[in-house]
Formats: sequence, structure tokens, C-alpha cells
Amino acid sequence: MTESFQIDEGTMPNVLIGIVLSLVCAAALVLYSFVLLRLSGFWYYVLPIACGGFLGIYMYAWSARKRHVAARLEHRNLVFKALRNINKLITHEKNRDRLVRAVCDSLIKDRGYYSAWVALLDETGKWGHLEESGLESGFDALKNRLLAENGVTCCRRATEQPGIAVTDEPETLCAGCPLVDTYGSQGALSHRLEYNGRIFGVITLSLPKELVIDAEEQKLVAEVAKDISFGLHTLDLDEQRREMDDALRRNMRALDERVKELDCLFRLSSLLEQQDMSLDDILTETLRIIVAAWQYPEITCAKIRLGDEMFQTKDFRDTP
Repeated sequence: MTESFQIDEGTMPNVLIGIVLSLVCAAALVLYSFVLLRLSGFWYYVLPIACGGFLGIYMYAWSARKRHVAARLEHRNLVFKALRNINKLITHEKNRDRLVRAVCDSLIKDRGYYSAWVALLDETGKWGHLEESGLESGFDALKNRLLAENGVTCCRRATEQPGIAVTDEPETLCAGCPLVDTYGSQGALSHRLEYNGRIFGVITLSLPKELVIDAEEQKLVAEVAKDISFGLHTLDLDEQRREMDDALRRNMRALDERVKELDCLFRLSSLLEQQDMSLDDILTETLRIIVAAWQYPEITCAKIRLGDEMFQTKDFRDTP
């Protein structure tokens, strides 16, 4: 597929420039022919006009191409700026949903892309979350269809193949998609978010059709997907690390309790071996040892009843 140029409001100044240049060149060549070459007859009129016309057309094409290249350069600069912002977000943002939403906003800021949306897979491999920016309509319908039918065409294509999934003809490739009517002269590039063999989801970006097939543009989108995938992988590692820390703290607390229980049994055993202590002293010390072995000794009270005698800690009270 080759790139095409269309005459729209943005290129009309170039058309006028081409016409003016043609007339100026033709007039200059007429004067040149009359004064210096002294041509006459047919060639006096045709040669200058033809030369001027060709020169004007060339100048118009050159001006249009220059404008096209400048627009593409500006677009890529915006994408590079978005990449820098994404890297900053990955460093500072620790919430997955906020990270993805901020990434989408950054990608369409200053019209780097027309729209950006990310669909994420849950732990079971089903589509469970969707974030977007720039979709003025069709988002709710897209979300409902994504969750109900477990994906849309671009998501399935992106997850089933490595690299870029190109949507250069939305009317054909995305028939039935809630967003197909919003594309107009736009196309889309989709790329799966994958790191170390795990697929987190898919990112889809809409942009002009002539850029969809551009190899450099596809590399940029792949780089965006790579950075987002790394960010999601980092958040996963952080979550796993927090879970491991929580589990370690729970195990340490449980171990401390087991140590306290064993210490209680050891001290009670040692207490019973004391030959020079009265029974009242042994029971009183038993209460102190038992209370200290409880999980929350500062709020624990205990009582021992031996026949008609009662032994209890301070602030003990009976409860129903």
C-alpha cells in the first residue's frame, strides 16, 4: 500500500502557492524568451508556459511533501514526549488502574494520537478492565462487548500474534465494532502488553491511515507497549513482594506465639519442681506465667479455683 495525499483545508495554501509560482515562472520565462532568445510564433507562447507550469507543479509537490514530513516529525516528537512521561509514571505510580489511565491520557495529549485505550486481562485470562482516553463515544458499548464476548477483533488479533496488529481498513477488519463509525479517515495499531511470557492485555492507538502502515510508527507503538508492559510487570513484582512481606510478618507473629507457649510450658514445669514454695505461691506464679504467655498479656486476666480457694490476677472479673 502506498501513501496518498489529499487536498483538504490543510493543503489548500500549498495549492495556491503552486498556482502563483506557475504564473510567476511563466511570466518570467515569457520575458526571458522575448528579450534574450527572441522566440516568436508558437514557441513564444508554449515553451515559457510549459516550463513555468512544470516548475510550479514541482514547487507545489515539494511544498506539500515538506508540510507532510513536518507533520510526521511533529507527531513523532509528541510520541517521544509521551514515552518520557510514561517512564516517569512507571517510576512513581504504584496503582495499576491509575497508571494505565495516566498512560492513555499522556498518549493523546497535544494530539499525539487521536485516542488510546487499554484492555487488561484478569488472573483467569478473561478481559476484566478497560481504560481509555479520547473516545468520545462508543466506550460503554465497547466495554460491554469486550466483557460479554471476551474480546473484540483487534484484541484477539493482537493477543494471537506477535508484534503489531494493523487496522488500516476499519470498515472491513472491524465490522460490528462499536468504534468503527468513529474512525473516519483514521486507522489503528494494536499491540499486546507482554513481559516474560505473560500477557497483561492489549493497547490500541488510533492515528491517520497513512501512518498506520509506516514502519517507524509501528516501532514507536511497539516501544510504547514494551514500556507499559514493563510497568505492569513491576507493579506485579511489588504486589508479590508486599504479599511475601505480609506472609513473613504473619509467620513471625505465629512463631513468636509458639515460642511464648513453649516458654510457658517450660516455666510451669520448672515451677512444679520447686520444693521450697507453698501451694499458694505456686498457684499465684502459675497465673502470672499463663497471663504472660497469652497473645495480648496487657489485657489478659486469669483465675484458678482450687476447692474453696480462689486465685486471680488484678482486675479479673467474671463474664457471662
